[in-house]
Amino acid sequence: MSQTQTQFEDFSIKTFIDFNMVPQTACEDETISLFPYDHECAQLPGFVDSIYWDFGDMTNSKAILPQHIYGNPGQYNIYMIVYKQGNCIDTISKDVIMKPNPMVDIGNDTLVEACSAISLDAGNTGAIYEWSKGENTQQILIDNINTDTGISVSVDLNSCHSSDSIKIEIIKPLLDIYFPNAFTPNEDGLNDEFMVVGTSDDVTDFHLQIYDRWGQLIFEPNSPSKSWDGTFNGKSSEMGSYVYKVNYTSGNTCLGTQNHYQTKSFTLLK
Repeated sequence: MSQTQTQFEDFSIKTFIDFNMVPQTACEDETISLFPYDHECAQLPGFVDSIYWDFGDMTNSKAILPQHIYGNPGQYNIYMIVYKQGNCIDTISKDVIMKPNPMVDIGNDTLVEACSAISLDAGNTGAIYEWSKGENTQQILIDNINTDTGISVSVDLNSCHSSDSIKIEIIKPLLDIYFPNAFTPNEDGLNDEFMVVGTSDDVTDFHLQIYDRWGQLIFEPNSPSKSWDGTFNGKSSEMGSYVYKVNYTSGNTCLGTQNHYQTKSFTLLK
């Protein structure tokens, strides 16, 4: 080697130590494992005193077999500095690429009207989608929502994964019918009868009972079209409080039929 005129050709140089990383390309928040030797069939060479790792993100380690997680995507240069016997130092560097995870946002938890529809979009065009309801498209339409439900989606883009979920709660329709809290059977043409107010087209199995203050049943129709004129046995009833009990079935929507029960008081005025 000291001969200045010697010419070397067709030779190779083999380093005493190198390192591998698994995987070489990963997703952010995925663990990278570093191996300065073949850990499955060998041991750290005896001439190595210690190893220092610089992960390229302002962090480092003195572990022999370190693992590292990068919190942000990008390309990082990893340095392995080997301290060998005889005060020798070798430095080996390699790049690792951290791919970004897809950003998935299908919306905040929400309230929707019962039997309505909602569209959800997982974004990330070209990705692979797995929805909890079985669909595999970027957008899905959920219609005729008749119960509170949770929807989730898993998105795979360039082998990196993210997921999101949403809770959908329904707003059930209010009663279509109600009763006034007072009426005045004085034959003035205004509020003279106690009767159902509202739309009763989808009402079935209607049963109304009206009781006086002593608990006597004084009116009992089986149709929402029937009204009480304030009389009992042909005589005008006294002013004061009365109680009604009503039960009926309603509904012809995706919610199916609903049973209603109600007991309230009202006032007869003159």
